[in-house]
Amino acid sequence: MQIKKFKICFWVFLLCSLESIGQVGIGTTNPQATLDIRSSSTIAPTEDDGVLIPKMSQFPSNPGLSRDGMLIFYTGISASGKGFYYWDATTSLWNPLAGEGDIDWYAAGTNNTPTSISDNLYTEGNVFISGGNLSVESVANVSNGFSLSKTINSNTGNTLRNANIQTVLNGSTAINNVSSSITGSGSGNKRAFSGSINSTGTGSEYGLYNTFSSANAAVRYGVYNYFLSFNEGIKYGVYNNFFRSQNGLAVGNYTIINAGSGQVYGNQVRINNGTGTQYGTDIFINNSTGTRYGVRSLINGASGTVYGIYSEVENTATGFSGYFKGPVSFGNNATNRYVFPASDGTADQVIATNGSGQLFFTDINALPVNFTQFAVAQIHLSIDQPINTNNYSKLTFNSVQFDSNNNFNAAAHQFEVSASGIYRVTVSLETEFDQYLIGSSANLAIFVNGEPVRQTTLKVISLHETVLQGLLQLTDDDLVDIRMQSDATVVIRSNVLKTSLEIERIR
Repeated sequence: MQIKKFKICFWVFLLCSLESIGQVGIGTTNPQATLDIRSSSTIAPTEDDGVLIPKMSQFPSNPGLSRDGMLIFYTGISASGKGFYYWDATTSLWNPLAGEGDIDWYAAGTNNTPTSISDNLYTEGNVFISGGNLSVESVANVSNGFSLSKTINSNTGNTLRNANIQTVLNGSTAINNVSSSITGSGSGNKRAFSGSINSTGTGSEYGLYNTFSSANAAVRYGVYNYFLSFNEGIKYGVYNNFFRSQNGLAVGNYTIINAGSGQVYGNQVRINNGTGTQYGTDIFINNSTGTRYGVRSLINGASGTVYGIYSEVENTATGFSGYFKGPVSFGNNATNRYVFPASDGTADQVIATNGSGQLFFTDINALPVNFTQFAVAQIHLSIDQPINTNNYSKLTFNSVQFDSNNNFNAAAHQFEVSASGIYRVTVSLETEFDQYLIGSSANLAIFVNGEPVRQTTLKVISLHETVLQGLLQLTDDDLVDIRMQSDATVVIRSNVLKTSLEIERIR
């Protein structure tokens, strides 16, 4: 009770002194103002030196005009910051005190301290938020809830970022560095992320640019879209729309793969289920002018197996590795190619060419026969040839009657195959033995590449005619000759009517 009486007496004394002398000094006998309060020491003040302004955890609701300039110390429990506030009766607001050297935020577009909770703010320094979230609650139906603006005039090689988000992940928890969510029932177009580039500069422009520097074996996705919606609306994983007023190259998807020894796919499409019509790649070109390619492959490099298009269908009963509706052309260039017929042929028809690259269906009997494609040769002996050896000896056919493709080598007495196919080989001989010996034998054979493939035994009589014939499957560069062996002396007569070698390709 004594303390309370003392306080009342002190304030009564103070007020009376103000009215009587006009100036009051606390800690000084020479006040220099209406109220002059001095510390006990300017160099080593104590904890008692200072003035305590009334502390409040809530602002007085409306002090009124008569208390304009009233000062309080707010403890900072509600949304406003802790500090000294004064009452501005003109605006009916509690305003914080801020010195010229401690202005961190300005009202947007000015150098003035903000005076209202609805003022737009800006700062020229960095803003750091530790241990909390930055939530932006924008005004309804107004664009730019969170807006970043920067002007870059630097010519250095450093990368300048308008927004920079860095996260250190040491655990196994999944993380979204930037996450966007749109909910509601609105029918307008929705963009989780929207970017606009309207630059007159010549540098490259990227709507989305991702760099992967990790050295681990994790799967990486430049763009990953996951559709959880089960409605029947159209869905696009990536949608590119070029609205061009100028000419120049336009590429919907561009992929560069520079190195690596593993399998590489420029584009890989996997469709795991579903019952409707499914397209791995669907291309629609709605243009009536200029050259148009549905799929164009250009593969550089001379080594390794190369496939412009590789198609493999496991269902061979009803599947097609390639299905074409319209004219089909195969070849090396525009002038060296074959164009397939536009319509089907009839039963037993074959495809032929007109010599200018156009293929057509025709009856096989209507095709002209070009005998130069099939070897036909007939050769005789120029003189009689005696044979008396147990080993096979080559017959010296050397007199060419005709040889359509110049396959017979008269010097080597052999037929040299230049095209694979089925050949008919016929050997006709007139032979005469000098003497008849019981138990003697003579054999005639057709040799291919030094090995007998057809053989017959001759009768050892004074004068005899023998024919040996065979159908042979021969390949390019095969060598065909005729050989004979005999225990008794025999002479091959050079009678052109009875001794000859005939070789013809029949297929």
